[in-house]
Amino acid sequence: YRFSNPFNDIILVIGPRDEFDKYKQWYFYNAALKNLSGISRDENINGQTCYVPGYNLVIWLKVKPKTIEDLGALVHETLHATFYIARHLNFKHESTAEKTNEEFFAYFQNWLFESICGALKIRLK
Repeated sequence: YRFSNPFNDIILVIGPRDEFDKYKQWYFYNAALKNLSGISRDENINGQTCYVPGYNLVIWLKVKPKTIEDLGALVHETLHATFYIARHLNFKHESTAEKTNEEFFAYFQNWLFESICGALKIRLK
């Protein structure tokens, strides 16, 4: 899945960790990965977000979200993606009594989460 926005395309990959690792090697041509979610090789993690400057952002989810835990992983990874886009734009988070820019973070994460849920046809009952 690919989600286009004015800043950087975001690619979503769903499947087993080893398939994601193969995809990263193919897509990034063995470039040095910067991993926003940590470098954990823990097989119990449900998602990860990574990028290489000059390439698109990639979000990996172990499974298509069907449970609250799966949705939590999606929310978690969309926040990493939001922070990456903000850093890419040299946009720093500020929140003081006089000034706040939290709305950028909130709106972008909401847009990305809703876009992914729509593409995956996730409907809450």
